[in-house]
Amino acid sequence: MSDAENFVHLHVHTEFSLLDGLSQIKKLVGRAKELGMPALAITDHGAMFGVIDFYRACRAAGIKPIIGMEAYITPWGRSMRDRDSELDARSAHLLLLARNQTGYKNLLKLASAAQLEGYYRNPRIDHEFLAQHAEGLIATSGCLAAEIPRLVEEGREDEALQRIGWYQDVFGRDNFFLELQHHDIEQLHALNRWLLAHQRYAQVPLVATNDVHYVLAEDYDIHDTLLCIQTSSVKADRNRLRFESQSFHLRSIPEMWELFHHVPEALTNTLLIAEMCDVNLDSDGYHLPVFPVPEGFTPATYLRHLCERGLRWRYGARADEPAVRGRLDYELHIIHEMGFDTYFLIVWDLCEFARHADIWWNVRGSGAGSLAAYCLGITNIDPLTNGLLFERFLNPGRVSMPDIDLDFPEDRRAEMIQYCAQKYGEDKVAAIITFGTLGSKAAIRDVGRALDMPPTEVDRIARLIPSAGKPIKFEDALSDDPEKALPDLKAAYENDPTARRLIDVARQLEGITRHASTHAAGVIVADKPLVEYIPLHRPTKGSAEDAPVKMVTQFPMETCESIGLLKVDFLGLSTLTIMRKACELIEHYHGVHYDLSNIPYRPDPNDPEKTRMVEEMFAMLGRGETVGVFQLESQGMRRMLTDMRPTRFEHIVAGIALYRPGPMEYIPSYNRRLHGEEPVEYKHEKLRSILEETYGIIVYQEQIMQIGAELFGYSLGEADLMRRAVSKKKKEDLLKHRTTFIERGPQHGVDPDTANAIFDDIEFFARYGFNKCVVADTEIVDAVSGRLVRVGDLAMGVATIEHTLTCDLDRLTIQSGPVTQVMFNGVRPVYRLTTQLGRMITATANHPFYTFEGWRLLGELRVGDSIAVPRRIPVEGRTEWPEHRIIALADSLILDCPTSAFPDEVFGLRNSCIERLLRRLWQRGIGDGQLTLASRRLAQQIQHLWLRLGVLCRVQHGRNSCVIACLNDLPQVSFRGGQPDLPHPHSALTRLVAPSPA
Repeated sequence: MSDAENFVHLHVHTEFSLLDGLSQIKKLVGRAKELGMPALAITDHGAMFGVIDFYRACRAAGIKPIIGMEAYITPWGRSMRDRDSELDARSAHLLLLARNQTGYKNLLKLASAAQLEGYYRNPRIDHEFLAQHAEGLIATSGCLAAEIPRLVEEGREDEALQRIGWYQDVFGRDNFFLELQHHDIEQLHALNRWLLAHQRYAQVPLVATNDVHYVLAEDYDIHDTLLCIQTSSVKADRNRLRFESQSFHLRSIPEMWELFHHVPEALTNTLLIAEMCDVNLDSDGYHLPVFPVPEGFTPATYLRHLCERGLRWRYGARADEPAVRGRLDYELHIIHEMGFDTYFLIVWDLCEFARHADIWWNVRGSGAGSLAAYCLGITNIDPLTNGLLFERFLNPGRVSMPDIDLDFPEDRRAEMIQYCAQKYGEDKVAAIITFGTLGSKAAIRDVGRALDMPPTEVDRIARLIPSAGKPIKFEDALSDDPEKALPDLKAAYENDPTARRLIDVARQLEGITRHASTHAAGVIVADKPLVEYIPLHRPTKGSAEDAPVKMVTQFPMETCESIGLLKVDFLGLSTLTIMRKACELIEHYHGVHYDLSNIPYRPDPNDPEKTRMVEEMFAMLGRGETVGVFQLESQGMRRMLTDMRPTRFEHIVAGIALYRPGPMEYIPSYNRRLHGEEPVEYKHEKLRSILEETYGIIVYQEQIMQIGAELFGYSLGEADLMRRAVSKKKKEDLLKHRTTFIERGPQHGVDPDTANAIFDDIEFFARYGFNKCVVADTEIVDAVSGRLVRVGDLAMGVATIEHTLTCDLDRLTIQSGPVTQVMFNGVRPVYRLTTQLGRMITATANHPFYTFEGWRLLGELRVGDSIAVPRRIPVEGRTEWPEHRIIALADSLILDCPTSAFPDEVFGLRNSCIERLLRRLWQRGIGDGQLTLASRRLAQQIQHLWLRLGVLCRVQHGRNSCVIACLNDLPQVSFRGGQPDLPHPHSALTRLVAPSPA
């Protein structure tokens, strides 16, 4: 296509024109590429939230990005600091595009000043400030809401011509254009005629645009709904804000030429502007704050000086030992090579301020693996004594900014941020913006209000989407993927026209950016005023009025870090506040001073009193007296400690690391090995030195890295990458590293079978998997047909299913999951428990259950404990039975012998048939609100089937009969919507039988 027939969109709003633009950047850029457009602009209302994402998306698509903003400008003669409710109520639009780097920097300053100084109903600038920052910018006369078009509409034509002259003087004759738009709005057509008639007044060039607010023409109705959400109005309201024309999409090149063929220069000028604009937003290194080092030092030499001094302080005579000296030299070399000398000095300085201000702090995460940080006094855990690896923290193989997470007492966190701002300059420190998006559940509720649907109907549909865990996308929830789909929502969508209409609209708004807020802990610090690098924002709604930082970035955290800006987390921790108060009380009443540096936690052979105190502390922990102790206060943790009876600090650390799904299975074995009740076994003798401290069990990520390095020839940097790959569970990476283990093992004395077994242990540790074991008579649900299948039949090959119902650990919901393997696991001791609802469960002691204290093993449970049980079984059969067959079966079951039970075909019935069957049973056999049955198996089956309909039942088992009673009212409508498949609010355990052989 020749330039004469081409076109570039220069007036484009993305989703970051919050609740006004619908265009998501990927979709927008993809459409522009599909239409063959050579360039594309971003011009969001009063902000530059999305410009970096837009720039990168355009570059990746081979499209030239043009960076701009549709600013708001105050009425003529009014300052952006004026706040008169009448004179300043109505600001005007102004389209600005960055011509070069100078223009981009001026755009940053305009966007920032509008938010920080000019905000009044809108983020505004005034004419004087605009003129001071016009260099490198291109401007247009704008849309109907702009200054010149309003003057024309009001009949003030002379003022409009004067204002055209003013803009030409400010921006230059070549950088100001009269903007033509073509939408089905009469005022716009009148404006276009006026602009064409007066173009020769000052020989102002013309440019054609389309005021893009959504990508496709068919997105109009969705965008209209978005406007309703923005204004809290309903679509049926004729007097609400709406776009009169349905043409605010990314029109094609032929469409634009057809509309403006009579003024071709207005189209070709879009290409001229695109050629004029040349802005490079590629990252150009780090912009760390300038740390003032003493005269005669560089950041590298001063860091070494401090570390050398700290090495003597920490290790005394051991400071010259080769292992200690070599580790520090290695770390300082890596730190310098990666360009992070200044970073360590900045964190050291913050900690020094905290030390002198008597503010406690704590370092969490992998930063504790740095000897340099230990020598600087940033951390207080000796990485050499505790076997912590520097590569776990900083690895040349994965170049990224180091991240030392600092916890401060929540009541003194503000002092730390205030010091940071004063040290480096308030104009160089800002809080970090975050963006809330419309999730699936929120989208349903917002759209329901916009469509003016009955709240009860909206709530019924919204409740089909779980609130807990990771957000669920409509694409997954309505898919055929049994691992991701939400059967109830899918059924509602397919069979309920109201639900379908609501979901069809909501799914098109899912993921749209909805609002801005502020990151809870992070701040950005730079070497220059931040406005040199990023646009700034006023504090968002909900920010504390006394917050020590008064600016917020317009870019989110990931974007700020990606362009080389330093993020520092100042986390507030109430535990530190409480500990500090406790130490003050001890000093007041007992005269003993404690702080984080001298609270004893290891025995001291030279101090019998300290040793006695430590022994008493561990005895207290071993009794489970840990209420109020950070990370050790839950009921499950207390029970673990009573079984463990710890005697060393390392035992506590291991217990905390093990207490999570998957590794918690090893807790009983760890405790037995700790007390010599079980032999410690190693899959290879070389593992002894690595796993001896944890009794042959992989507990820490550092151990994974050491195994890779010492048994399979990985460098520690490579081992860290292996650890990350395994934790991300990517099949390709897992296969690659497993192959490396098998190939390299023999070179280091590890045979392939052993290498494979070791990798299995690593993979299990990283994936937090469960190893459940249930008895052969346990029945599981075929998620496709609804029928019940014995696990024993699956193990013997008598029956097969592909998917069963399982618990999604992230969202704590019952959903379909694939059956990956069924095996015979031998004869093992099992527990049998009965819940308050009469449900009987038989499984091995390592079977996990969800409780108020999180996941706990069955063997740890006691009478009276509470576990979560399903509120509803989300499954739907496929078979329909005629009414007479349902009646005949129900009647025969009531009259039949004590061994009666439902035939297997019943579980494949649709829920509507099951409802009729259960109702018939209740009509025939009910008495005093209860159904008495001779068959225990039938009672359990009925309890199961009622759960498919969202009805909870209790079964009471007698010697010769079972009594079943419904705990909630029987439903009066179809059960297709049902109840949310969240765990029921805990059903108390009433009986736990001692283990016995299966």
